[in-house]
Amino acid sequence: MKNLRKTVVITSVVLVLAAMASITLVGVLLTSDIDQDSIELSNGENWFDDWYTVTRIDNQTFAIGEPRYWQKNYNYLIVGQSRALLFDTGPGVRDITKVTRSLTQLPVTVMSSHPHYDHIGNNFRFDRVAWVRVPSILSELTDDGFQPTFTRGFTLRTIPPFKISEWLQPEQEIDLGQRRLQIFHVPGHEEGSFALLDADRQQLFTGDFIYPGWLVAFSPTSDLHEYLRSVLYLISHTSGSETIYGAHAVAAHPSPVLPHSALEDLEELLEALNSGTAIPRQRFPMRVFTVNADMDLHLFPFQGP
Repeated sequence: MKNLRKTVVITSVVLVLAAMASITLVGVLLTSDIDQDSIELSNGENWFDDWYTVTRIDNQTFAIGEPRYWQKNYNYLIVGQSRALLFDTGPGVRDITKVTRSLTQLPVTVMSSHPHYDHIGNNFRFDRVAWVRVPSILSELTDDGFQPTFTRGFTLRTIPPFKISEWLQPEQEIDLGQRRLQIFHVPGHEEGSFALLDADRQQLFTGDFIYPGWLVAFSPTSDLHEYLRSVLYLISHTSGSETIYGAHAVAAHPSPVLPHSALEDLEELLEALNSGTAIPRQRFPMRVFTVNADMDLHLFPFQGP
């Protein structure tokens, strides 16, 4: 019996170590940088260096892409007359301040769409970091510093903590000088998720709430009921003619841009999910639901609304 217990313990340790090694190997393979020569850029997108790209949306709005990163992140520099706002800073693989300085000499304030690691990686490089005052963000502060928890910061890359210098409120307007942005709190993908609306230019910046590719609804801080409520909220607070600028792209859809009608498509799927009538097109290893030709929504196999 003693030898049996010893064998069980040794076997358990070996299995745990093997699982950890497998997870680490998968993480290394998954997060390896994509070869630059294999990247297909969207129309109007140009390389800034061997990592970042810049797309001029208009003379005061720029998409700063990282198409070599496995999640193909896109961050947005929104410029007014007196200051600029950088919506998301990416995973922090490279220093994004070099790009922002090339596009504007105005003071730059950072605001992240949500606190997942791949949207706050360069926040520590900026003196001006704004955040919206909601409970999920406040619960992770220490002396006005923010460090993502494991559930938000799971990555092989180290994300430095950063200080918050400006507190904002949901539905508050940000004045950049002759350019105003309205903040929307849109939990669903993440409790502390935000979108920005420039009503004059019909631009809606949505972070990970909606974007081309596979929408994540399986993270520890995702909620399908909140997702639906937030979609309905955005639809009711926009005109219907906005262009959506999301935070990610995929190879099949190299531009992070979507029409406003994508919100109605997402609403339809979320309604079906919450009523139990949605049918996945794939069940394992993830349940995959089609939103439209540009988007899927992913859940764990046994995850329910």
